[in-house]
Amino acid sequence: MTTVRGPVVGTASLVLDPSSVERTHGDHIDGRIWIDIDGEGFPDVGWWDFPLPVISACVDAILVLLGPKAKSERIWFYDGPRAARFEVEGPTAWRVSGLDTQPKTHRVRLAATVDPSRLVASTIAAGDTLLRICREQGWESDKSKNLANGLASLRTPVPEDWLPPSPALKRLEDNR
Repeated sequence: MTTVRGPVVGTASLVLDPSSVERTHGDHIDGRIWIDIDGEGFPDVGWWDFPLPVISACVDAILVLLGPKAKSERIWFYDGPRAARFEVEGPTAWRVSGLDTQPKTHRVRLAATVDPSRLVASTIAAGDTLLRICREQGWESDKSKNLANGLASLRTPVPEDWLPPSPALKRLEDNR
């Protein structure tokens, strides 16, 4: 089913299930991670993937889109031919799309035009949660350090009044 919205009426957030995060073979960290687009999960609610590169890709895409020239960025999920596309439509309107990317086809499965503040806030929260788990478990690596640097950069250009008040952000503020 394709869900498409017009004006800024939708919501999008990055979701990490912290209880699912585990370390598997070698340095791989697995867990459930997905993008909630208007209450529907993409690729699916509880999608099993590698959260560290997915969150890092979201952080990098958001940083690029906050810049003056970028209009669109793609984030790849590693398990399956799935990608999310973030597109700037205006200063406070982004189009978030979930794509099935089979060879020779790129079908939009889910899409909404959203205020990006929830996406930014949830990406920061997911990244901080994953980094906390990595620290507590002794799983820190160059990749987790790169995520920490990206999150620090992401916090810098986002005006305080742009992020909506939420319990997750309150906890972030308290931990600084």
